[in-house]
Amino acid sequence: MQDQDKPMNSGTQPEGKYQTAEPNGASDGGKRSPSRFNLTDFFKKKQFRYGSYALLATALVVVALVLINVAVKAIEDNWALRLDLSYNSITKFSDTTKSALKDLTKDVKFYHLAASGQENAQLAEVLDRYRASSGHVEVIAIDPDKNPGLVNKFRGSSSSLGSNTVVVTNADETRFKVITYYDMVNIATDSSTGEYYISSYQFERVLTQGMLYVTADKTQAAYFLQGHGEASLSDLSALVTLLNDNNYDVNEIPLGGDMPDPDGSFVVVAAPQRDLDERDRIKLLEYAQAGGGFLFAWDILSPIDLPNFNTILQYYNVGYESGVVVANSSDASQYYYSPSYLLSRLGEHDVTTPLTENGRSYVLSMDSLAIKMPEMSKNEIEITPLLSSDTGSFLADPNVQRTDWTRMPEEPLGPFNTAVAALRHNFTDDSKSSRAIVMGSVSSIASSTLLNQFSNGEFVMSAVKWASKDAAVNISVLSKQASRGSLQITSQAEMYLLAGLSILLLPVLILAAGITVTLRRRHL
Repeated sequence: MQDQDKPMNSGTQPEGKYQTAEPNGASDGGKRSPSRFNLTDFFKKKQFRYGSYALLATALVVVALVLINVAVKAIEDNWALRLDLSYNSITKFSDTTKSALKDLTKDVKFYHLAASGQENAQLAEVLDRYRASSGHVEVIAIDPDKNPGLVNKFRGSSSSLGSNTVVVTNADETRFKVITYYDMVNIATDSSTGEYYISSYQFERVLTQGMLYVTADKTQAAYFLQGHGEASLSDLSALVTLLNDNNYDVNEIPLGGDMPDPDGSFVVVAAPQRDLDERDRIKLLEYAQAGGGFLFAWDILSPIDLPNFNTILQYYNVGYESGVVVANSSDASQYYYSPSYLLSRLGEHDVTTPLTENGRSYVLSMDSLAIKMPEMSKNEIEITPLLSSDTGSFLADPNVQRTDWTRMPEEPLGPFNTAVAALRHNFTDDSKSSRAIVMGSVSSIASSTLLNQFSNGEFVMSAVKWASKDAAVNISVLSKQASRGSLQITSQAEMYLLAGLSILLLPVLILAAGITVTLRRRHL
């Protein structure tokens, strides 16, 4: 039996379960050798397989997203499908322009003149939508400083073609229209500071007008009757500009002059002071009987007892009443600034449809006569009110100065029509059916402010196109507001209501929702 007190030999290991031996009998002096890295075993591990799958899936998703973005960008560039989410939809086309582009059969070029880096982004986006909407449209960006020859070719009577001017031309550049940036915006004045600012944009309107002008086979014409004390073309310069911008050639008919071809023309009779002679009366009546159109606009100081002129008006079964139409002064929603500046309500007719479909409800009739409607209708004549005053309006004597606009008992009570459309049918030959727009206020078509800042310009052009039987697409595209309208609080009751909703009711609702969620979670 081994002596338990005998010490163990030095350098020897005790026998037992903890004794180890080096593989293959090798010894490293008591040190454990590290295991070798096996690449094959590493690739077989689950962690590697799962990680590889995740990496591959991530790479495929990234590649797919890149390809989708490239495809979407190509689609946007080719078809301009970017959504316009701005509050005024400045780059969104109306049905009018969409129809014009769809029906386009001739090539059109839009030259965008601007130095590099000075292009108006909104204008460039609108032009790109024209290009993408039709294969017949080409948009060419031109630096005018680097292409003076091209600029001089289109300069014409314009001394300067400023930055962001657009030249619209046909394929062979024989017919063109120059549209400056200031033709594409409306400028207003801040009444409190006197500073000028952009009130609205009309990119779409003027560009579509230019496109139709350079591709038109025939230009419509407006003829202003002169020689009887009518308002001159300089008096009506705002209307002349509006007509020119809408591709109408403007001419005069002097005293004793010949009438135009009734096909593609209409005649403006604006505030005559003297009657027609018999020769001119016959000419105007024959023009109407041949299918010519008219725009009549009287003034409150124009005489209405002009027998020969009245013969022409009676051809359409209408006339004028003496007196100025005045709104009910106690109702501020019926007028603007003064009770004689009527906010005339729009009727239902092809003339007013472009306005009502775009949210317009009134046109400003400034110092207007009332249109006399017939007591008995005629089968061959259709008369439709276009503009009317509200209930409570009345006829006042325009020769009497007054500060109190309260109606006197003897003054006729309204409502009254301030503009009508009259259609005289020729049931034998429809091409000789004649149309007339009869308005009670020449000021409403002469004032640049009314034509540009109110709905009068859109109304006048829609009326002109109807009267002249303009078969082209109606290009009375409405302007896009440049600034978002602010919230208007018109009474203390509205102020208290909004204060109660925001200060009391809304916090209470939020608190109640929080308490409800808390109680539910406590029972989970």
